[in-house]
Amino acid sequence: MTDTPSSLSLADANRQLFTRYAALIAAQDSPDLLGEDPRLSQDNLAWMCAEGARLAGDMPDDKASRWLGFIQGCLAMRRLIDVDAERDITRPLFHAAARARGIDPGPTRAREGGSSDGV
Repeated sequence: MTDTPSSLSLADANRQLFTRYAALIAAQDSPDLLGEDPRLSQDNLAWMCAEGARLAGDMPDDKASRWLGFIQGCLAMRRLIDVDAERDITRPLFHAAARARGIDPGPTRAREGGSSDGV
């Protein structure tokens, strides 16, 4: 992951994450046990990452967020990413992108009933 500049655009943050996830998927050499459903397959996730990275500046923000969330969920289910570790990677990117847009990302919220520090 690259350093997080204070002027990072949301498209750049999304592009970095799509590229990161594409590399994680490409590095897999184990059977794709969730690939029985083509929408959940590593091939489809890799395609989504490639398209997301290519279209990051043109894709609507909400669509990019949905795609990233779907990819993250599938990668977490495959145990290719750790939810807590990924939050620590993505939070600085998205906070920098928010600040670059003049948006205060606000305080980090603690999750009730758990030890995680929330999102």
